[in-house]
Amino acid sequence: MSERAVKTIKLTMDITTGGFERFLAEGGGIDFRLDEECWSPLEDGDYFEYVEEPGRKRKYTAQLIKKYPASNFCKLIDSLPSELFDKTKKQKYLDFFLNWWSLEAQEKEGVLGLHIKVVETVKE
Repeated sequence: MSERAVKTIKLTMDITTGGFERFLAEGGGIDFRLDEECWSPLEDGDYFEYVEEPGRKRKYTAQLIKKYPASNFCKLIDSLPSELFDKTKKQKYLDFFLNWWSLEAQEKEGVLGLHIKVVETVKE
């Protein structure tokens, strides 16, 4: 890993979800999020950690390759390079996102696509 300071954001997230398991299998990908305050310190190239929910011990160090901001997930997906996102799956993802975040919440907070690369997996 780089000699520069590692910026760490600890998240309570279920590491066994399909999306995160996909990140592990593929070595990274796009993590879709509301544009919350915790993401603002992250800059392209920074390292940070995803930490499993309490009771589990794995954590993942990721590098932020690029942060893609947008006003909602539809606009975000349209802005992503085709090599990062299969646009034929757009509607499936938009329907899924609406299960988590209303369009009003997306528009109020803004959204992010975090292009990440998993650089280290630790099991304690």
